[in-house]
Amino acid sequence: MGRAPAGHLIADFGERGRFDLRFVPVGAPESLPTGGCKGPKGSFQPGYLVGRARFRTERGFARIRIHRVWAGQESWGHLVCEFTGLPVVGHPKKKRASFAANASDAPSIFVAPKHTLSFLATQFYRHAAPADRRVLYTAELADKAGRITIHRKVKVAAPERSLLFPGGRAMPEEIAVAPPAPFTGSGEFLRTRESTFTWHGDLAVTFPGLDPIRLTGPRFTVVICALKGCVTRSSEADTPGF
Repeated sequence: MGRAPAGHLIADFGERGRFDLRFVPVGAPESLPTGGCKGPKGSFQPGYLVGRARFRTERGFARIRIHRVWAGQESWGHLVCEFTGLPVVGHPKKKRASFAANASDAPSIFVAPKHTLSFLATQFYRHAAPADRRVLYTAELADKAGRITIHRKVKVAAPERSLLFPGGRAMPEEIAVAPPAPFTGSGEFLRTRESTFTWHGDLAVTFPGLDPIRLTGPRFTVVICALKGCVTRSSEADTPGF
């Protein structure tokens, strides 16, 4: 398929669906500030996308049919921006500790993976979050199906007791997690007598429309940051699939 005409959105997803929409402006365009960058201001044109758009996710979990939807079109000139001098957004000491476990099916860093899976637990200080929401758990799964990339994400807040440090102050790099649904089970990142680390347990997550997926094991690269230091354990095995 050739390039779509200006103001048109055309996409063919095969058996998944097809988009054929055109942009219809409504009213006058609005000026957009440059946000600290040097150059001409941008413009924002409100309007609608009209036409036909249909899309069906795998296993029929969700279906989309659109004939008219609000939209906007932005236009920008050449801008020069300085990022090094921008202030840090938010309080710099909100996060007390973080734990990340990531896995992919890429054979090397030079090959793009078809599947990636990640788990993240973030513990906040008392001044930054209430007691029943002091730990935030996130899991993400990205799959490629031909030309389509499918992203799934779940996020849930939990009490501080769902994340523990079995090693205490002597070994703050040890961690144990037991997040609530849609997660099940628990996982432990522990130091062995040989001063290596293991990430094991029956921790799993259920994304909409999929069976539970395990979040522990040697295929995960693990990074834990607590207090003023971080510990990393690289993936030990090239176990295919999730």
